[in-house]
Amino acid sequence: MLRIFFYVLVTVLATGATANPWQLSENHDAFVATSGKSYPRSVYLMSGTAQASVLNSAPVAVDIAMRCRKMVVTTFSLWVHIPFSATSMAGQEDQFRGNSYRFNISAKLAGGTSRPVLLHQEGSFHINKNNPELRIDLSQIFLSVGVMSPDDVAAAVEHLSSPSPYLSLIVGRSLRHRGVLYSGRVTLDGAAQAFQEHIIGNCPDLREMTGEFDQPDSVSQTQLRDVKWYEFESTRFNSAQRVAFEARARNILSRAKALVCTYPASGGGARSYEFWYHHVPEGVQDLIKTSGLTNTRGAQLGSMAVNLCPETDELAAIVRNHDWPK
Repeated sequence: MLRIFFYVLVTVLATGATANPWQLSENHDAFVATSGKSYPRSVYLMSGTAQASVLNSAPVAVDIAMRCRKMVVTTFSLWVHIPFSATSMAGQEDQFRGNSYRFNISAKLAGGTSRPVLLHQEGSFHINKNNPELRIDLSQIFLSVGVMSPDDVAAAVEHLSSPSPYLSLIVGRSLRHRGVLYSGRVTLDGAAQAFQEHIIGNCPDLREMTGEFDQPDSVSQTQLRDVKWYEFESTRFNSAQRVAFEARARNILSRAKALVCTYPASGGGARSYEFWYHHVPEGVQDLIKTSGLTNTRGAQLGSMAVNLCPETDELAAIVRNHDWPK
């Protein structure tokens, strides 16, 4: 089994304003378990700086690190260190020292020609009293909760191998901090060659990961359903056009699935969101264009896909409405 992990760290430490080239390193040693058994371990690390946009502010430099570790199973980690000054908590260190918080976190990795890959869950961090560092740790997810589908793996590798990959992040909307902690886009320009040669070149089995974890506990119900041709039908069609459209749509949607995520609503009741499951079928946007309607059930599935339901209904709305930082 292969696992991929994603970490976001928001720190009070200032980072340099000038982007540095990617630094590559590797280390080979052994991990000794409590049983005394030894396992060979190899770590391949690439690190550098990147530019990140900030809502209503000038771009900032952020530290980036990617690591492949081969030991029993192969794992991949990605860290983003965002300066404290780029968050909505800037200048309020004393208010948050020594406290723990939970935040909804949603992210999108894109840049290649494949569909974007999504992350979404609730994360927690503790602010040290003496060294107030905001650490948001998504150690159980990377590009869709831990262990990804083959489609997500292929898309993620393509994005990180593309000339201009980027990671859009939204961190915030918690019970104790209603605003957004950070919203912006981190650009990873120039990372493709180092990622291909140092990460994929040394860990080719990163491409072979498959499977998923269970749905989040906060989702009251999930349902998988087929997507039908008539969910895109337009009243503009005459009889002949409808027959042609139906044949074309049936072919495009032959194996398409939608994931229905239902969340308990405040004050009782429930709220449901529908998403494409695993991938958006090629040709769907042409169906919507031909139909001329964007309010049909099929068109409202959008242009992104998920493997799992977003952790909360707020994150579901973000993903559903494509409310990503530019």
